[in-house]
Amino acid sequence: ETAAELQVEEVRHRRKRKEEAEPIPQVKVPKAERAGSPEDNVPPEFTLPLVDQVKPAGEDVEFSVTVSCRPEPEVKWFCGDQQISSSARYVFEHHKGTYRLTVKKLTTQDAGEYKCVAVNSFGRTTCSCDLKVIESVPDDHRPPRFPRELEDMTVTRGSKVQLECEVIGFPQPSIQWYKDRQRIESDKHYEIRCDDNLCVLQITSTDDNDSGAYMCRAVNDAGSTTTEARVRVQSVRDSVRPTEAARLDSAPTS
Repeated sequence: ETAAELQVEEVRHRRKRKEEAEPIPQVKVPKAERAGSPEDNVPPEFTLPLVDQVKPAGEDVEFSVTVSCRPEPEVKWFCGDQQISSSARYVFEHHKGTYRLTVKKLTTQDAGEYKCVAVNSFGRTTCSCDLKVIESVPDDHRPPRFPRELEDMTVTRGSKVQLECEVIGFPQPSIQWYKDRQRIESDKHYEIRCDDNLCVLQITSTDDNDSGAYMCRAVNDAGSTTTEARVRVQSVRDSVRPTEAARLDSAPTS
């Protein structure tokens, strides 16, 4: 071997010894991060709570709530102070944060306050509603129903939005509107009107706070029913296609 080859070989051996001697750095994870970040510790909140209902005896009724929390809660249902257990008449369902209770073949004894309780290791919350059970309905009376229901929509921030549905029933049903299951009335932001069977909720100049679930509830002395849809408010930039957004970015400014 030449002197140059011996020198290269010696450099290679020194580098190898150095790599073997240097320990691999260890990344230390704080205990709090290993156990789960604070964002994973969320107490239960009813984003869509219960709403009052009116049903004739002999029909079924469905109660539904949507719960937001982490970890997943334990959910219990009550009629008055009596906890409800699953049976042929009481059916529980759960799917992606939505919990349902169906009570089958109602009797007047089922009327009263219904309560849903959600509990996890970080908190507890409760919501309730009233169920009215009608013992008998006159032959010529018809409970409300929506032949045309509310539809989900995505709108641009600052635009005017109009939610529409059609309701029929006899006697003429009274109408109530809700956002995220909280009652809303006509004011400077909301305009509520009914033209014959057409029910309209108009929102002027939408902003991010207008995103959510909107419900129309119809009630008469033969029963009640609801229709519900989601409204998503987005910025102008979110609503344009990527090529259009790129063109906006490259457009000259005055």
